[in-house]
Amino acid sequence: MARTFRVAFDTNEVVAARSRWLDTCEPTTRRNIHLRLFLVVVKRHQGLYCDEILDEYSRVLLERHHPPERIRRLISLIAGSFYRIVVTSEQAPVRPTDPDDEIFLLCALDGDADYLASEDKHLLRLRPHYYRPTIANCSELVEVTRWSSVLVGLATPWQLVSRWFLDLRDSMVLHLMFDYPRRDPELPGQLVNALFV
Repeated sequence: MARTFRVAFDTNEVVAARSRWLDTCEPTTRRNIHLRLFLVVVKRHQGLYCDEILDEYSRVLLERHHPPERIRRLISLIAGSFYRIVVTSEQAPVRPTDPDDEIFLLCALDGDADYLASEDKHLLRLRPHYYRPTIANCSELVEVTRWSSVLVGLATPWQLVSRWFLDLRDSMVLHLMFDYPRRDPELPGQLVNALFV
């Protein structure tokens, strides 16, 4: 059985995955390694987030002119598929030079992440200081974890999320779309199990 990894995503990885694929029936991942990695984590691994990170994703996507409806769908997918971490640490052992990046380290540390995926030079400079989580960019992460071989089987990544989108009509999922910070922290695992059975 393949090992399951715990992965936190920096905002630049989520932005690089883009959101237009949410509007298509057959999103193409051939040219977008960030989207491939994101969808593999949704299906086969454990993504991690905290409320502050979701707020950051939303803010940056909005600043980059992603449609609000698409942002809501992406945020609700993350909230329903990833595991919510309550960050209790006040500061990282070795702090990044950009204070805005620290929340990603804290989420990864408190969530016992195997990896923190980032393209941010401030975080990547900290690699020598952290064994776990391993801070890696997307290309390295795909190579190190050998996810590239797994990705071959994902010719139609829409299958990963199509059932989830059909369940948008369900009131519980609609509630998640607009009220994700206040929901039960155990719900993401339960929800993803229900959706991908």
